[in-house]
Amino acid sequence: MKSLTAKQHFVPQFYLRNFANTSNELHIFDVKNRRVMKPRGSSGICQEQFFYGIETGTPDEVSQEIEDYFSSKVEDPLSKELPAIIQKIEENKQISDDDKYILAIFMNTMWLRNPMMRKQLNKMEEQLFKWTNKMRYSHSSIDGKIDEVLKKEGMSLTQEEREKYKKMITNEEYAVTFSNKAHLRFMLESESLQGFTNLFFGKYWIVHISKCDRKFVTSDNPLTEVFPERRGFYGPKLLERTHIFPLTPTIAIEAVYPLHQNKKKKKR
Repeated sequence: MKSLTAKQHFVPQFYLRNFANTSNELHIFDVKNRRVMKPRGSSGICQEQFFYGIETGTPDEVSQEIEDYFSSKVEDPLSKELPAIIQKIEENKQISDDDKYILAIFMNTMWLRNPMMRKQLNKMEEQLFKWTNKMRYSHSSIDGKIDEVLKKEGMSLTQEEREKYKKMITNEEYAVTFSNKAHLRFMLESESLQGFTNLFFGKYWIVHISKCDRKFVTSDNPLTEVFPERRGFYGPKLLERTHIFPLTPTIAIEAVYPLHQNKKKKKR
């Protein structure tokens, strides 16, 4: 029987190793607690126990299938293709469209599988769930629906209890938790894998190269999103956002809205 992989990374180790020191360890700054941590290897960071499970931390077949998929179908090919592209950039050579598309695939997988994306999707689900309930419980017909449920379950409520629960729901004074299903489905469906990759590829890229002692750093959320001013109900589209991705300590990619690109030459 195949052993379970419990420690599941959402940031690939082959990528993290680019930022390691001569001892193959990473210098870590804990932003939340504002403290410098002891250097450690890539295997112990940017991972959670059974991150790809239906419930984080709970072993299941789904977590193993997704872990195997990312390991064999995504990370293994990328780890072999990226070094040559990185070398081209460092030597100031022109990268091809194929090279750019490979980088776009890498950026997209980092963006889709991150805990931040999971948090955003769960927040959207919670907001939709609460908004739907708020509309239902604000309508006069809800009392009839409540009566049906109470009769079916053999339960009863006083008028005071009924009004209390209705007020709790309309005021959104409750919490909702979700499994990882929405995130797992979102990051694996073909529309996300190919569609968002095409959008990253279609953006205008500025590649920053550090030739001095000051280097780029990365994080457990490597693809930083910078949102422009919100003008509509749904907010800025993916193309309109600026994405900054440190590929290595000496290379950072800035992907910007293609319709706002500046054709003038820039002095670096």
